[in-house]
Amino acid sequence: MTYAGGINSGCGVIFEWDPVTNIYIKKFSFDHSYSGSHPYGSLTINEGKFYGMTSTGGVNSQGVIFEWDPASNIFIKKIELVNVSMGANPKGSLTFFNSKFYGMTEAGGSYQYGVIFEWDPATNIYVKKMDFDWSNGAMPKGSFTLKDGKLYGMTAGGGNYFLGVIFEWNPINNVIVKKIDFDGTFKGSSPYGDLT
Repeated sequence: MTYAGGINSGCGVIFEWDPVTNIYIKKFSFDHSYSGSHPYGSLTINEGKFYGMTSTGGVNSQGVIFEWDPASNIFIKKIELVNVSMGANPKGSLTFFNSKFYGMTEAGGSYQYGVIFEWDPATNIYVKKMDFDWSNGAMPKGSFTLKDGKLYGMTAGGGNYFLGVIFEWNPINNVIVKKIDFDGTFKGSSPYGDLT
């Protein structure tokens, strides 16, 4: 995906690129009001379809979760982030685990520092699982990394030095554990990416 460009006021596109032929094809243009706009993250594949998020757009311009079928080029908006208390403006990608997708939003939630959420594509039910509250991190801009049944991530703000944290979150018992506070000097600060 691209963050900007396309035919609908520069809201971004989904594209296909063939590395063998070097042919690039624009497949879908985001249009803000329906499909959402300005995706930051990547597409996540599951059972032949791609799933992703936009950082803005939709009814309240707080982003959407969508499904896109590359075979038919059909785009379906699945979730509107319309209630700010449930999370808003995701910047990362979805992570698939135990038949559900997990992700984070940069904003919204009880403290306006973002949330961790779970989305079930079979039932289309979205559940806020955890609020970032500054002490456990704030304003995540990346995605989860799955390891041994737990999800690991980073936030760009919050923590002891206000400069972000590395954390571990268990989707089974919904327990979050802060592992590292970024300090601005030796450990760096304000990460935007994902753990590998």
